[in-house]
Amino acid sequence: MVTTIETQYNIVLASDPCDNILEISISTRGTHSTLGLELDKNVDIDSRLQLMNCFQSTPLAYIIHWILTLPHQVSLAIDCHKIDTIRQITDTIKAARQANKKRVNFQFGTMEKVAMQPQSGVSIIFHG
Repeated sequence: MVTTIETQYNIVLASDPCDNILEISISTRGTHSTLGLELDKNVDIDSRLQLMNCFQSTPLAYIIHWILTLPHQVSLAIDCHKIDTIRQITDTIKAARQANKKRVNFQFGTMEKVAMQPQSGVSIIFHG
């Protein structure tokens, strides 16, 4: 007797909770230690660094429409190195400036919550 079990769900487990990843290149000119990033450790998202704001007259402030694309995103990496602390960011930026690099590449991510029907566990899709 052969029994075949078909699953209803396709479940994928990942170590990174970020859904959308955005890479952005920021100029290293100026003297601000974080290039204008105002970051805060958010305990609700595993103590990850979250972009809260940008300081005026810094390289980040010159990115067009940054407020529409970057607010409350999570900092994931800088120049392909995973970051967990503000110190790692400042050290990487300092090293880039000493190496006369004109830009550093940041990787940001968002964690979008999906509404789920509590009893059946089915995703709820809203439409207008």
